[in-house]
Amino acid sequence: MFDIIKQPLPFYDSLEKQQVNASGFISTQNIFLMSPNDRYIPFQIYRPTAVTNLTVNLVKKTGLVSTSTTVITSTITLDKKIIVIGTVEYDYYRYFGNDALSSNNLEGDYYIHITDGTLNWYSEWFSIHSTYSDNLVKYEFWNTRDIYADAYYLFQDDFKFRIWIPGFIKYNSEHEIFERIVSSFNNERIKPYQKKAKLYSLIASINSFMGDALEISEICDNIWVTNQQSETKQITIVDLKMDEVPDSDIMELNLKFKAGFVERGNTDANAAIKQVFLTDITDEEAYITDGDTYLTD
Repeated sequence: MFDIIKQPLPFYDSLEKQQVNASGFISTQNIFLMSPNDRYIPFQIYRPTAVTNLTVNLVKKTGLVSTSTTVITSTITLDKKIIVIGTVEYDYYRYFGNDALSSNNLEGDYYIHITDGTLNWYSEWFSIHSTYSDNLVKYEFWNTRDIYADAYYLFQDDFKFRIWIPGFIKYNSEHEIFERIVSSFNNERIKPYQKKAKLYSLIASINSFMGDALEISEICDNIWVTNQQSETKQITIVDLKMDEVPDSDIMELNLKFKAGFVERGNTDANAAIKQVFLTDITDEEAYITDGDTYLTD
C-alpha cells in the first residue's frame, strides 16, 4: 500500500494489495479503471538490474474467483532504461500505451501480471468495454521536467500518463477574472488590463488510486482533456475536490478547470486611456471569482 508508484495503473508485489482485496469493501463497491479496446493504460515499473527478461501476462476474470491467463509479451512494447538510484542500478521499464491491440474477445475485467521468474508485479484491475470507448473523457498528463515519487522517477523524458474517466464535462456560468487596477492620486481607479477565463467541471465517480493520479496531475505543466465529442484542449486546474462516499472506496470527483481565456490589454485601440503622472499611481492586483475579490498590494 505504501510503497507503490502513484500512477493511474498502479502495480503491487502481491495480489492482496489490489484495491478489491485490501480495501475491506466488497468488490461491487469498487470502480475499476476503464480502458479502450485498442490499447492498455500507460504504466511503469522498476527492478534491480538483472539479465532475465520479463514475461507479461494478461489475466482475465472468468467467474467470481476464476481467471484465465494470456501471455502478451510479444504484443506489448516495454521501453527499458538503466538508471542509478543512490548507488543501486535499476531497470526502469515504461509502457507508453501506443501499441495497437486487437479488440477480439478483449471485453471484460483484467489485471496485468509481470514476472522475471523471481519478482512479480500485479496491476490494479481495469475493464475493457468497446461500447464505452466513445463515452469516456480522456485525461492525459505529463511534465516537461523530471518528477520524482519518493526515490523513483514519476516522469522522465517524454513519458505520459493517460487515463479514461467515465464522467462528463459540465458547462456552467462560472468564470475566473483577473484585473490589473491602477489608482490615480485622486483615487480614480482605472482597469488597463482584464482577463477572463470560462470554467468547466469534470464530474465523475472514481476510486481512490484514480484520485491519487489526478492529485499528481495538478503539479504537472501539461494536462490535456479530450471530451466525448473528440475535442482536445490543454487545461489548467482551478480546483480539485473529491468527496468520499461513506462505507466505500468511491469518491465523487469535481475537477474544475479552465481551457482558454479572453483578455483586454492597455494597448487595445478601443480601450479608454487616461494619462496620469507616474508618481501619482499605485498598482494593485485584483483576483475576482464569482463575486469575491482578493487584493494584493
